Amino acid sequence: MGADTCKWLDDLVAYWKIQRSGDLEKAVAIAMRLGLELSGTALHAVRIELFKRCFKK
Repeated sequence: MGADTCKWLDDLVAYWKIQRSGDLEKAVAIAMRLGLELSGTALHAVRIELFKRCFKK
């Protein structure tokens, strides 16, 4: 797994935690940045990594 993929997964988890905490301004800032960064191939890499982690034994 590439360093970028790990960073994006960490950022997605951070987004979820911040959004759940109620800090919507910070959550929107993360979501906007991720939306710009995660397109095409990058998003595909994150999906593959999530799939691998879900079925890891």
